[in-house]
Amino acid sequence: MNKRLSLFLLALLTPAIGLAGELSLPAIFSDGMVLQQKMTVPVWGTAAPKASVKVGFGGQEKEAAADAAGKWQVKLDALNASSEPASMTITSGEESHIIKDVLVGEVWFCSGQSNMQWTLDNLSQKSRDQTLQPIVDYVKKEMETAEDGLFRQMEVIRRASPRKEMETMEGKWVSSSPQHNPVFTGTGYFFGRELRKALGVPVGLIKCAVGGTRVEAWIPASTYKSDKQMTEYYNGEIANLDAQMAKRDQAKAEADFKAKLAEWEETGKGRRPRAPQDPADSNRVPTTLFNGMVHPVIPYAIKGAIWYQGEANAKHNTDHYKKYFSALITSWRTRWGQGDFPFYWAQLAQFKVPVKEPVDVDPWVSVLDQQRRTLTLVNTGM
Repeated sequence: MNKRLSLFLLALLTPAIGLAGELSLPAIFSDGMVLQQKMTVPVWGTAAPKASVKVGFGGQEKEAAADAAGKWQVKLDALNASSEPASMTITSGEESHIIKDVLVGEVWFCSGQSNMQWTLDNLSQKSRDQTLQPIVDYVKKEMETAEDGLFRQMEVIRRASPRKEMETMEGKWVSSSPQHNPVFTGTGYFFGRELRKALGVPVGLIKCAVGGTRVEAWIPASTYKSDKQMTEYYNGEIANLDAQMAKRDQAKAEADFKAKLAEWEETGKGRRPRAPQDPADSNRVPTTLFNGMVHPVIPYAIKGAIWYQGEANAKHNTDHYKKYFSALITSWRTRWGQGDFPFYWAQLAQFKVPVKEPVDVDPWVSVLDQQRRTLTLVNTGM
């Protein structure tokens, strides 16, 4: 091997070697973050295997050793609320990270489907029902004028993972301002705004919601395996996914899509055709959103969770909603390891035209009733 080729290969390999031991943290530990007051605060990430990692914040310095896989975690002692921006320093050997503009207050996890995902911008669009337009106008004014540097949101970017619990995530912290208010979860925003008024401390929302999703997608696989009926459901859904993957011809699907798209662009008739979806990227596969979006956030210290979901289950596995929703709440509490933290949800709105004759089954009403009956779990609210 000649010298030039050797140097070329070395240049290629050097970044890879450096990355293997690089000090890194999940995206939730980034500038502008809000930490939970009055409880132990875990901080974690990766570094070189067996390396020592130090975390400094609020007059504390904690140290831990990375394991053989490079994973490390320290736990800061309980912190008092603080509206003064501070910095957190993480060091390992010659590497260091400084996270700026860190506040301490109340942190709430905001999850569910479209009614939690919908932003202030979505809610401020002109209403087709003129009786609702004053509400829309109010939201629009709030979005365009509100500014509060002590009220912040981290949005977990959507990622599906049907088989593997992911360790990393994408997202960033933003504060309430005319620039950033449009991306705040609407439900979470008004909840958090009331907390700011009542408590007078910084508030951070973690938005982790995807439209059109079933409760089953947000439950960890281990929970399914602890119950016979849930195990059968899980195995059946995964077998269905495997069957879809086996018969999927990606090249043909893309070719068909391009042909339909070309025809649509030429004629302009009908709706724009949708690109083919990878079955493994579906929102509806059991455990896929827990794996891809919730697991990477755990065990970030939170005060509690708010939830707005149920619409998708009015057409799927409806009779078992209470069982699965209860399993979700219990499993999240177990995984976070913070005890029975507060878990609150919005009951579905009964906006449909009332039936005039008795019916044997009304799936929508069934979900509403099962949400009510889930209140038997401790420290929950509706």
